[in-house]
Amino acid sequence: MAATDELETFLKSRNIPDNILIKLNDDKIDVNVIALMTDEELGQYINRYGDRLALRAFCRQRALTNSTSETVKSALMHRVREKIEGRPSANSDTAEHRPIGNKHAVKDTRRVEMGWLHFEKCEYHQVQTKGGGGTRHLSVQKTVNVGELLEIGKDVFFPDGHSAKGPTGKFDFDIRDLSQKSLPHDCTVNQLYEKTKLRMLRIYTCSRHKDTPIILSDASSDFEHNDERPVRNKSRRRHHKRTKTTNKDHPEKSSDSDAAPTDSVQETCDRVSSSRY
Repeated sequence: MAATDELETFLKSRNIPDNILIKLNDDKIDVNVIALMTDEELGQYINRYGDRLALRAFCRQRALTNSTSETVKSALMHRVREKIEGRPSANSDTAEHRPIGNKHAVKDTRRVEMGWLHFEKCEYHQVQTKGGGGTRHLSVQKTVNVGELLEIGKDVFFPDGHSAKGPTGKFDFDIRDLSQKSLPHDCTVNQLYEKTKLRMLRIYTCSRHKDTPIILSDASSDFEHNDERPVRNKSRRRHHKRTKTTNKDHPEKSSDSDAAPTDSVQETCDRVSSSRY
C-alpha cells in the first residue's frame, strides 16, 4: 500500500492528470507491473516521453530499495540462526569467504555523484548547496542511461519543476562529464564506468536558458584576431623604448653634431694668437 501511495505522489509531482491516476489504479498498474511494460504500452497511459523515463527510473529505485531491504533482512535472520545453532558466520575473515575478482562485476547497481552546472556569463558555473545544488550521491542500476539520469537530475535539482534559477520550462538540459562534454542519452552507467575507468563516476546536470545564444566556433577566430593587435602594438612600443634607451646610454653618438663648433673656436683662437706674435 505504501508503494502505491509513493507512486501516486510521484506521478502528481510530475503533473500527471487525476484521470490517468485513476486509470492506472483501475488497471492494477503498480511499480512491479511498470517494470515489465514496454515503452509503447506505458505510452498508452503516460503521453510525455520525459515522464515515462522518470517513471521508469522511479520504479527501478523502488525495486532496488525493496530488494536491498529484503536482502538485509534475510542476511540478519541467517546470522541469527547461525548463532543459535553455533555454526561459524559466513562473514568471517577466513580466506575462503573473501570475494574474488572485481566485486562490481556481480553487482547490478553502481554509485554516481551528480552536481548541477548552470550556464551564465558565457560559461558554466557550479551551483552550491545553499543555492539548491551541491553534490548528490545516487545508487542506480548499471543499465540506467544518461537520458534517465537527466530526468533524475531535474527531479533532484528542480523539485516540483522549480529552482532558485527558475522553472524547468525556461531551460534546456543535458548531462555533462568532468570536462563539461555533453554525454549521449543512450549511454548507460556501466558503459560510462568502462570508458572513464573511474572509481566513482561524477556527472553534472546542466541547465541553460533557452534564449541564451550559442557561441559558434567563429567566435574563437575573432578572439584570435583581437589578440594579434595588441601584440603588434607592443612590439612597436618596445622598439620605440629601445631607441630612446640607446640615445640615453650613448650620448657621445648624439654629440657628434656639436663637435664642429668646438673645432671652429679653437681655430679662431690660434689665428688670434699668431696675429699677436
